[in-house]
Amino acid sequence: MQYRKLGKLGMETSILGFGCMRLPTRDTSTDSPDIDRVSFRALAQYALDEGINYFDTAYSYHSGQSEI
Repeated sequence: MQYRKLGKLGMETSILGFGCMRLPTRDTSTDSPDIDRVSFRALAQYALDEGINYFDTAYSYHSGQSEI
């Protein structure tokens, strides 16, 4: 994994990020707040294991549930 310095903070972030706008849900709606947490944990753990440390999330994703 390649990393870049994040501004003047001295932190390094992976150049590949994990987008949290469309997480797996327990129903058919892609923007549902009912996130399938078991599936998401597996995806997030895989991303972390591969060196991804940048997770792109926002309050509006999944009605505020993606940040939790």
